[in-house]
Amino acid sequence: MASYYITAVSKDGNSSIKEVYAINVADNTVYKYSKAKIIPEVEKNLVYTLAPSDKGNPKMAKVSIVCMDGTKYLRTDENQTKADNLESLPVF
Repeated sequence: MASYYITAVSKDGNSSIKEVYAINVADNTVYKYSKAKIIPEVEKNLVYTLAPSDKGNPKMAKVSIVCMDGTKYLRTDENQTKADNLESLPVF
């Protein structure tokens, strides 16, 4: 079972994720985390994205950390692209 669901992201001018909104499954509370704070949660817990869908059911994808050249990226795929990619989450 997931520990968190990431539901939205904030990005900087380079399209890198700065912050996320994440629902803590244990207490059903929404938290605003910096990227630096959510990365350890992803590394030790099961974290998914939860994105709206035009078909009514939300889309979910497992979040992974991909480390390249000493930088950690939040990704829903594990390809070797040097960028964050949490699919089509809303931006705040």
